[in-house]
Amino acid sequence: MAFALADRPQTWDRIVGQDRAVRQLKAELTQARTLPKGLILEGPSGCGKTTTARLLAQALMCIGGNPLGCGTCPSCKVFLDEPAYHPEFLMIDAASNSGVDAARRIVESTLDLPTLGRTRVVIIDEAHRLSQEAWDVYLAPLESENLHCTFIFCTTEGRRIPKTIRGRCGKSQFFRVSVDNLMGLLIHLAESHQISYDSDGIRAIAKAAKGQVRDAVALLEQVARHGKVTREAVATTIDLSLPDQALNTLVHLAYGRFPEACKELQAMALGYGPGRAIEEVFSAYGRTVFGDPDGTAEEDRLYQQLRLYFPNVPELTSTLLKWAATDRVPTDALPLFAHELAQHVACHEKKTPASTPAAPPMRQDPAPAPSPTRISRLELGLGTGAGIPT
Repeated sequence: MAFALADRPQTWDRIVGQDRAVRQLKAELTQARTLPKGLILEGPSGCGKTTTARLLAQALMCIGGNPLGCGTCPSCKVFLDEPAYHPEFLMIDAASNSGVDAARRIVESTLDLPTLGRTRVVIIDEAHRLSQEAWDVYLAPLESENLHCTFIFCTTEGRRIPKTIRGRCGKSQFFRVSVDNLMGLLIHLAESHQISYDSDGIRAIAKAAKGQVRDAVALLEQVARHGKVTREAVATTIDLSLPDQALNTLVHLAYGRFPEACKELQAMALGYGPGRAIEEVFSAYGRTVFGDPDGTAEEDRLYQQLRLYFPNVPELTSTLLKWAATDRVPTDALPLFAHELAQHVACHEKKTPASTPAAPPMRQDPAPAPSPTRISRLELGLGTGAGIPT
């Protein structure tokens, strides 16, 4: 069974990285005299909204006297065993139930009094996919004091939910999970399933997941099928080269190696498109300015040195914003992008051939591909004590 299903949190303290939302919801369950008929859980995909909604449903239906869900009453036992068998619980996907007819059927199914749980609960996932006519059907139940049902709307695009609905629902905001929190979860899962790992492999998965718990767990399971979870094993499963290629682009520009910078951009563009290449360079520059909180000490030193070559943050940021906002940038235009970035390099004319390290080895195939090892900082000439020449 997939880790995401087998290890789905069944208690509030197992939810990772959503402390604020959990505190808010637990306070409403334990302290509020009355709860609204509708609750909106809003945030990026894969960060725990649906899992939290299920815990909410269990707590709301619990008849054991624990406002957070006792786990032992008949309602909780049925729900924990198989939620689909609980007569008061319904979970639907708005993508396939977006119309007014489906909304009417769902609302009609909530009119009967509960038989097992304390109340009925309907979770509507991807709620932003509902049509305006469907939202109009849900409006009346949300205002009814006699309806024994709570609607939980999970969405990644809360702005698409009508204001008339938002004004009648409680709201909880979810966020992407930090690398440290993801690492803690992945280590717990690896040890629970007796998976061999090292810290570099776990960190590589946590960073590649970009704050999404679901993706992190899926990547761990995928890499673990091939043996020990190491950074090299992760690199054979997913492409980790893009951040390094974007950083290489900035390093080449800082060293005055314009052709090499264009080759890096072309390699990224051939594999992922020009827009993605520009976004990655923008991200690399952001780490150059502010550092990488999840980076190593070596990477921190690299960013500090590289920052000296791009001191005019407002102008370079403006250039990056202009290119990032441009739709359908042709691959042939990327040298122009590199040329504009090169104009912001400080003291470019003061570099001498003697002080410029040799160019890093280039890939034979320009298309990005999974690599067993990341590009060495020594190969860039940045792993020595001298660092970037100033």
